[in-house]
Amino acid sequence: YPYTHVVASKTHWPALTDTDFEKLDRKYFSRAMVIIRNPVHAIPSYFNALFEQRNHLSTHTVRAPTEDWIKYRDEVYDGRLRLYEEMMIYWMEKYPDRQSLLLVPYEALTDTTMGPIVAGQIADFLRQGEGVPVIEPEGVACVWDTLINTKGNGSQRTGGPSQ
Repeated sequence: YPYTHVVASKTHWPALTDTDFEKLDRKYFSRAMVIIRNPVHAIPSYFNALFEQRNHLSTHTVRAPTEDWIKYRDEVYDGRLRLYEEMMIYWMEKYPDRQSLLLVPYEALTDTTMGPIVAGQIADFLRQGEGVPVIEPEGVACVWDTLINTKGNGSQRTGGPSQ
């Protein structure tokens, strides 16, 4: 593995991709923070991303047609839910001590009330790591507000199903 310090890696895992995190040896990752989006929202969002990619559209701009979503949902939804369950089991078994694992609900991170609190928990977790500079605690809520409220909260997609 070419990296000695990884702070973040965005993925749509457990979506079927070329990346298989189960092949990663724990020696490369002594700790992990996993931001988990509720699969009720994540699966349709992933489908919309696939639709945009297949149609050469900018990301987070449109939702797939409802009839396409219904067909996809009926074919794969249960399987995708099983993948989410397997993913959660994977991370829980990989870091059984819980001091080395932070599970962050995406919905809490982007919530106006809980978001700054969750951002503080993330900062505290990162602060415990080696070689990771982290903003001072009093600045966390401001950074959260800038990222979530100024940069936009969630998708700018229009049309089609949102869940």
